[in-house]
Amino acid sequence: MARFPAFTLSPPSMISALGSLAWGGRFVYDDVHWNVGLSQFHGGEAGGPLVMFDFNPPAPLKPRALILSSFDNFKLALTSPVMNISTAAGFDEQFGCGVSSRMSSLPRNFSVSFSLYGSLDGINEVVHNWGRLMQTAYNTSRVANDVVVQKLGYWTDNGAIYDNGFWQQEPFRIPQNVLQDVKHALDQQKIPIQYIQLDPWWYDSSTAYRCMSWSPRDSFFPAGLAFLRAQLGIPFVLYASFFDPNNYYTQMNFSFIESVKISWMAASIAQPDPTIAFDFYDVLFSQAASYGPAAFEIDFMDHAFLAFPNMTASLTNSAEWITAIGSAALKHNLPTQLCMPLASDLLVALTLPAVTNARCSDDNFPGI
Repeated sequence: MARFPAFTLSPPSMISALGSLAWGGRFVYDDVHWNVGLSQFHGGEAGGPLVMFDFNPPAPLKPRALILSSFDNFKLALTSPVMNISTAAGFDEQFGCGVSSRMSSLPRNFSVSFSLYGSLDGINEVVHNWGRLMQTAYNTSRVANDVVVQKLGYWTDNGAIYDNGFWQQEPFRIPQNVLQDVKHALDQQKIPIQYIQLDPWWYDSSTAYRCMSWSPRDSFFPAGLAFLRAQLGIPFVLYASFFDPNNYYTQMNFSFIESVKISWMAASIAQPDPTIAFDFYDVLFSQAASYGPAAFEIDFMDHAFLAFPNMTASLTNSAEWITAIGSAALKHNLPTQLCMPLASDLLVALTLPAVTNARCSDDNFPGI
């Protein structure tokens, strides 16, 4: 990484007395450390904003706090972990900002910006004010008609009773019938769900999470998804993630980029080329209109960046892909959830009104 600006952590005794709060990794989990300075800060491609604060300010003062974040080029602007830098006097501890080292070159006049915002009124105040600053800078707005944010729903994702594993174990029970039974049982209990989420089992796949065609499986919905919606009286939230490199849409002259081999899948995955991604998702959402979906969920956002060399080594590809999804979703009035996002994905979404929410927890398994 080209480290600019870079900050020398001096004097060590003062820096080590600071606390830090950072967001990063899958689901953008918070990572808090007390009285250890920045020794536990990791940053990097999966990193996000960093808050530094007084660990133990004298009463009645609140902690003084600073928040450091990328301000643009969110998918390639990074903050580095602390490093020992050789100097004439020995070694200095430094951390810095800059552009990912995966970039082999940068175009003439390229620029990247970072924000540094401080407050004397504590951690909450600095984070809230920074968030308002970012939303103001990008004129952020969100669509208002989102059932996922506003209403109670029923989900069939990993760990649910009727997830992908259930349909494999109970091949004679099909979703078309089971989901009607679920809705009836919930109605009897006066649990007023307003939508049902359909996880990746709903469409044709070669293997789990490798979509061949983003359309209902005939064996699961013999009367069609529009029929089931009419029977249920509520809409669906439709899931998507990866595609098989040899999926149906390659026959429609849509181009795809391929990932490295995913160890837990023992296979590679594909995503639409960012340059045609808007047209691709426009077609998908147009075809799904007859089912009357209420919202869209895009999963494995972390893999969609970190597993694709075409994404991590490009100035524009990842942000262009996310923007294409958000723009197509807005065109089709589909509020969108980002699942397994990185902090940089949420920052890109500052400009995407259709992206209304992000999932912030892992799958529903006991003990998690």
